[in-house]
Amino acid sequence: MLQSITEGVVAADLDGNVLWLNPAAEKLTGWSQAEALGRPVPEIYKVVDAQTREALPNPTPHILQGTTRVSGGAAVLLTRDGRAVPVTDSGAILRGNAGHAQGVVVIFRDDTERREAHRALRESSRVFRAIFMRAGSGMALTDLRGTILDTNQVLQNMLGYTAGELYGRPLSAITHPDDIAAEMAELRKIISERQRDQRLQLDKRYLRKDGSVLWGRLTATVIFDADGLPLFGLNMVEDITSIRQVDAALEAEKERLMVTLRSIGDGVIATDADGHVQLLNRAAEKLTGWSQDEAVGRTLDEVFLLLDTETRQPLGEDVLRSLIRTGTFAAFPEHTLLRTREGNERDIAEIATPIRDRKGQISGLVITFRDVTQERQQEEELIRNQKLESLGVLAGGIAHDFNNILTAILGNVALVRSLSQVAEENTLLDEVEKASWRAKDLTQQLLTFAKGGLPIKKVIPLAQLLQESAQFAIRGSNCICEFQLASDLWPVEVDPSQISQVLHNLVINAVQAMPTGGAIQIHAANVARDLQHDPPLKPGCYVQVSVRDHGHGIPDRDLPRVFDPYFTTKTKGSGLGLTTTFSIIRKHGGAITVSSKMDAGTTFTFYLPVATTQPMMPEPPSSVAAPTKTQQRILVMDDEVSIRLLAQRALERGGYIVEVAADGAETIRRYQAAQTQGTPFAAVILDMTIPGGMGGRETLAQLQKMDPAVKAIVSSGYSTDAAMASHREFGFAGVVTKPYRPQELLAAVRQILAE
Repeated sequence: MLQSITEGVVAADLDGNVLWLNPAAEKLTGWSQAEALGRPVPEIYKVVDAQTREALPNPTPHILQGTTRVSGGAAVLLTRDGRAVPVTDSGAILRGNAGHAQGVVVIFRDDTERREAHRALRESSRVFRAIFMRAGSGMALTDLRGTILDTNQVLQNMLGYTAGELYGRPLSAITHPDDIAAEMAELRKIISERQRDQRLQLDKRYLRKDGSVLWGRLTATVIFDADGLPLFGLNMVEDITSIRQVDAALEAEKERLMVTLRSIGDGVIATDADGHVQLLNRAAEKLTGWSQDEAVGRTLDEVFLLLDTETRQPLGEDVLRSLIRTGTFAAFPEHTLLRTREGNERDIAEIATPIRDRKGQISGLVITFRDVTQERQQEEELIRNQKLESLGVLAGGIAHDFNNILTAILGNVALVRSLSQVAEENTLLDEVEKASWRAKDLTQQLLTFAKGGLPIKKVIPLAQLLQESAQFAIRGSNCICEFQLASDLWPVEVDPSQISQVLHNLVINAVQAMPTGGAIQIHAANVARDLQHDPPLKPGCYVQVSVRDHGHGIPDRDLPRVFDPYFTTKTKGSGLGLTTTFSIIRKHGGAITVSSKMDAGTTFTFYLPVATTQPMMPEPPSSVAAPTKTQQRILVMDDEVSIRLLAQRALERGGYIVEVAADGAETIRRYQAAQTQGTPFAAVILDMTIPGGMGGRETLAQLQKMDPAVKAIVSSGYSTDAAMASHREFGFAGVVTKPYRPQELLAAVRQILAE
């Protein structure tokens, strides 16, 4: 490598005698390596002062003392043939493997071209300086670090400094702090790209000597040498302070307007007289999906696309243009939709007012609008809830009596079947029982959204329930279920039968929406929701479940009504399935939404609150004691004669002695009499609701005063009392829901007596 470099290299021992020369050194000095070997370095590398021609000291001792510069900046090499060559040089110590000094090396090169260039530069600098000092603009010459090397009188007058005060100071010292970074970044870019014709032009603030601010229009460029290397920075400054003051006043006025508009919660759009957008505030940007920069110059109907709520057709630009022509204040139709840039639709309320100039001519239009989607959803929710409340009053009114009737029918059918040995009779009884259970299912649907009728909850993992319910619902259909259930689903506290009914209803709807078959996608995941989300929920953690089909979809006009009671588009159906689903989810503290596109499918999504406790491990089934010979006594209270007779027959066939009572007062008398006679009741079965009399909860409270150990079962087909949902919290040992079969009543009695 040393053989091929253009710099001359001379190596010497510690005494300063030459050991080696590379070809470049041979050429520059006129000495061959063979001739130079062993000679003193100053004889071969004979360097003198360029001005005095006095020999410079032997470089070897200086190099050994740590000096890297062998001679000064104006050295001349006297060659063997008598030529004088300007050189620049440096030196270094040669060290062995152990790090000990073994000699020195002198490196030098011909400096003729550089010095000639400097001379030419000095000449051109005189010309440049004459132009520089007489220029009409302020001018400053800097080095590449931005240090001021020279300034003209114009710039000195602008800033109030003398030339001496500015010399050596960085440009940043006379630049406003907020403008330094941008200017230096641009200058560095010019220097790095090395484009001779590239200029930096910007308006910046300078700091005068007295501390005041001067606005200057800067044109800066970099001066390069012949090799393309950057040398200096040239800055030309025009005083534009007065122009900026006018601009600042206009900008301040505009900023005050924009601050006002930004602080307004409503969206604001302003147009010119031709209906082209001139301004959007921040709220309008958010609502339309268009930014101010993107919207300006576009037609209003492109940025602010309004649709008729019923037809989903554009209202047309004539609605807005007519306002410009007539100059009247106008409110839009009550129900108007805004289609955003992303294709979403928002319910909005808006007004439009013409803009008039000083001559009273209409120069444009200003529209003020706000998103009322959530308000209208809340209104619809309120109306839906009012409908449910009305239906709930009806359902609650009939549920008690209807379930009593079903209990008598189902119970007596079961008793008759146990006595009948005729196959044909049993077949007929089966049909009666099936019809009764269908009637019971219909009643249960009504009860889910009736006032009261709280779900009987327990903490469960949801995944298994979702899978079992969905698979059951698609039996016999040509559809399949695809599950995507998070492996770490949080437990929920729900009424399993009711949530199973929810999924059953949604899956059945999906099956009916795809008559030719298809995949139903069921997803479940953990989510955190708050009031800002849609639908609004109490802040907290929820399990989100979605059921999606790929069927014909639901028309937009029908979507707001899908949860309404008795609303259905099917030729067969009660119109209560989704109403029931809505009510169940609501009573569980959750929410349900629907989205649909025609010919693309429908998605129902519901949210269930996360349980605060972990699910309990299933308890092993308790052993049910067989009827004993001791003839345990049971007291049954119910206001319906048919129910009293059914319960009495069923319990007597189970080996118990049974007494019945029609209300709470009679129940208390019979219980007290049995205690007095020494024949106490082992258990009591109490109907929760006794019209015009003392119900089960009040009756139990009186019985507990006489006998704290009383064992009671609460029974009802419908009740507004929470005791049915949490019977143990109110002192009951068991619960049996009407309608029930005799064996279910017997099982409940045996269960509490075995505890």
